[in-house]
Amino acid sequence: MPDGEPPRLPPLWLSVSTLAAARAARRPPDPFTRVDTSRAVHDAILAHHPALPFTLIGEAAAFVLGME
Repeated sequence: MPDGEPPRLPPLWLSVSTLAAARAARRPPDPFTRVDTSRAVHDAILAHHPALPFTLIGEAAAFVLGME
């Protein structure tokens, strides 16, 4: 049995395209635009699910930012 925590599964409602867009938004901050990584991930998720409550956006962003 491997050591450490088991891998986290994405939220069930999170689509593959949203997950891909959010993972692509997870990048180092741009020194010129000063876009924060967390904010970029939130914006990517919100673009795919505009009516999503902020708590679910936060849950999905925490999953994406917690990867790796």
